[in-house]
Amino acid sequence: MDKKDIKIEMEFNSEPTEEAIVKAMAPKLASLMEWNGRLIMDLFQLTLEDANFHTINKELDALRERNSI
Repeated sequence: MDKKDIKIEMEFNSEPTEEAIVKAMAPKLASLMEWNGRLIMDLFQLTLEDANFHTINKELDALRERNSI
């Protein structure tokens, strides 16, 4: 992947609820990851790790191993 500047802008036409934020971010992040499911899962797991969700991360590792992701 070539180096590129990454800037994410979001616009909310309603109150920025958790659901609205996630829905706004998801397609932008998927695009930045070039719609590559493995990279999206890497990002998800790194984010979970930062949030100390270690147990579910181990389960996701096992799922990824079973499915060769």
